[in-house]
Amino acid sequence: MTNAEIENRIECSESSRTATFGGVKVRYAFLSQRGYYPDDANKPNQDSFSIAENFAGQETDAFFGVYDGHGRDGDKCAQFTRDTLPGLISKYVGKSKNREAKARSNASDGGPPCDPHTVELTKDQTQACALKAHVEANRAMHRSPALDDSLSGTTSISAYIQGRRNRITVSNVGDSRAIIGQRIKR
Repeated sequence: MTNAEIENRIECSESSRTATFGGVKVRYAFLSQRGYYPDDANKPNQDSFSIAENFAGQETDAFFGVYDGHGRDGDKCAQFTRDTLPGLISKYVGKSKNREAKARSNASDGGPPCDPHTVELTKDQTQACALKAHVEANRAMHRSPALDDSLSGTTSISAYIQGRRNRITVSNVGDSRAIIGQRIKR
């Protein structure tokens, strides 16, 4: 392959981006290179990703996900997950916060109602939201007429940053991994 052909197989951000979510400062970028298959030179890139700042209605939160498709429809599975999973996690986080706010308002004996945007979920509540969203995304993929996931699928690795809590919840499906690094100034 020529250098130009290799470069045409790469999708990447122009530079890294730095953002602060509550007490968590992150620097991120993306790069994806379509694989080379001698038998199918035009096989689509089966990788996808999602980046969502101001996640779940919170300016201090963010969501990052990487999806690695496999099989004939792996690209479609990765794209389906990219388009579905972040919204489902946001939905279940919102529902859990609303439930918690309602319970706190009922317990306050006539005090002012609790604003769901001020509710901080526990680690267990956050993990339950992520698990439920992953299971629902998988079920939705099975039901989707737009792709055949009988011999295809995707891995998923995601990080939900809750900046006010200085917490990162990592969800892993399959063999993909996340690496968290820290810059230490000396």
